[in-house]
Amino acid sequence: MDIFKKKEKVIESVNTKEVEAAQVWMVSWNARYGEYSHSIKRVAKAFLNEDDADMFIESLKKAATLLQYTEGLSIQKTLQE
Repeated sequence: MDIFKKKEKVIESVNTKEVEAAQVWMVSWNARYGEYSHSIKRVAKAFLNEDDADMFIESLKKAATLLQYTEGLSIQKTLQE
């Protein structure tokens, strides 16, 4: 007596279509929230152009210098896949 029967679902066809997409560059860094050194959040901005992302990174570095910020920001730039 078969109480359990194995069921398998087979996909017969896959509908595909081409869509437009954009490359997105993410710039992320540690932002300080609160009084203590461990009070940080990882924040990010997205850019459609790598040059804009690079200019933003330079702006972050200059702002940290201007503010005499001594902790590392851990700035990272990544291309989203």
